[in-house]
Amino acid sequence: MKSIAAWAGAQDSTALRRWLQIGLGALWVLDGALQYQPYMFSRTFVTGIIDPAGTGSPAVVANAVTGAGHVLLHDVVLFNAAFATTQLAIGLGLLWRPAVKGALVGTMAWGLAVWLLGEGLGGILTGSATPLAGAPGAAALYVLLAVLIWPPRVTSESRPHAASDGPATEGGTGAPAPAISVADASPLGPRWSRLCWLLLWGGSAYLLLQAPVRAPGYLSSTIGGLADSEPGWLASIDRSVAHAVGSSGGVVSVVLAIIFLLVGVAVFIPGATRPALVLAALSAAAIWVLAENLGGILTGQGTDPNTGPLLILLAAAYLPCRPRRHAATESERQAQSASQPVRTTPDPELRAVAVFSESHSSPAHPPTWSNRGALPGRAHDHRRRDRRRRSQSPHGRSADAGQVLRPLHPVPGRAATWPCAASATSTAQKGVSQ
Repeated sequence: MKSIAAWAGAQDSTALRRWLQIGLGALWVLDGALQYQPYMFSRTFVTGIIDPAGTGSPAVVANAVTGAGHVLLHDVVLFNAAFATTQLAIGLGLLWRPAVKGALVGTMAWGLAVWLLGEGLGGILTGSATPLAGAPGAAALYVLLAVLIWPPRVTSESRPHAASDGPATEGGTGAPAPAISVADASPLGPRWSRLCWLLLWGGSAYLLLQAPVRAPGYLSSTIGGLADSEPGWLASIDRSVAHAVGSSGGVVSVVLAIIFLLVGVAVFIPGATRPALVLAALSAAAIWVLAENLGGILTGQGTDPNTGPLLILLAAAYLPCRPRRHAATESERQAQSASQPVRTTPDPELRAVAVFSESHSSPAHPPTWSNRGALPGRAHDHRRRDRRRRSQSPHGRSADAGQVLRPLHPVPGRAATWPCAASATSTAQKGVSQ
């Protein structure tokens, strides 16, 4: 049981990924609440929502939808209560961190079943489906989003990042780590996740260019027909949009198709990704209000908010974000400190002497005046300085000959290190006397 609980949890989901999981969970909770409406417990739910979803689709899809409707008619109340409870459980599972993975698996399984049996594959095979009316289907977007926000596998190198720790760096160079998106870090990887985005928006562009959708009065009649069952303020928006489109539905479809295609391709161009994602989110919000009427959730007959909110969440999943440097644990800080060399010579001159003394650590071979030229760095300059001072001294001896080498504290951990303070002074004095 502990292993199952550990698998089902998503303690490694942080920052944007976790917010997307919460957003998807909130949508599922809303779906479950809408499924508890009185209209859904009547036979009209099957005959007015389920059965029409297969109209115009190929026989294999239409027969699957019709067969599902016949089964539901045996006990609509029982089946609908089960549907509503399932959606509510998935949503609560996404909101509760220990059950995230199980809820995401439920999202994929339930979403695929609803997409085929309840939405007829979103009507994409009918020849007249349009993204302005919800194609390719909200259930398909639930599945795609669930795959993209699947919690990544945590390793010692990829732990949760703290926002207060500053940006992460690449390797040990100190350069900022490259910006990646939630979709790039998903099980699909960067290539396949971006291909899914291109397929989504490129496919929507294709649906807009279908001959029935480009017909002069198709868009205006579709949008205007939504006003009948909507509240007054939303119905007035529908009539205004339908009047503005008028007989120019073909031009609007072509313009929207070009925009959708550019949005789909832009994720492969780093400099154009962010603007395209903003455009995608704005387009989804406009479609959700002006063409989808908030998914019909205000009519008492809506089953979900439709594709608008899901497209916004998907755009956020593809947003490149620079990872944050994770907060190091105590053991990591100790390991890092152990890997750093101990600095025992803060002064540059003393550091040079320390290197020399370590290389001549044998007490039997202390450095002499004749081989003092082997001293590295600035320690070698003491010989020239001492000669200059000796030439200026009346007694032919430098006043500070005993300070040719500065005293150096013994290096920790080296018991055989030559005692620099005493030996260096005596050796220097012997060299001067010679």
